Amino acid sequence: MRSEMGAALRCAVVLAALGLTACGSSSETTVTNRMVPPDQELRDLQRALQAGAISPAEYDQQRRKFLGR
Repeated sequence: MRSEMGAALRCAVVLAALGLTACGSSSETTVTNRMVPPDQELRDLQRALQAGAISPAEYDQQRRKFLGR
């Protein structure tokens, strides 16, 4: 019985270690979801600038990113 518990404990430790290795992944995943029409997205970006929610530099950066430049 003791060896069964030891084997179960070793198995649990190995599984925990394997599960934690995925947490330190350095790869980055980007998902683009276009639920908002492109023209609406640009209008929203303009409104955010006008409302002071983003700076002119942030606006330019996001606009260029959106337009693919």
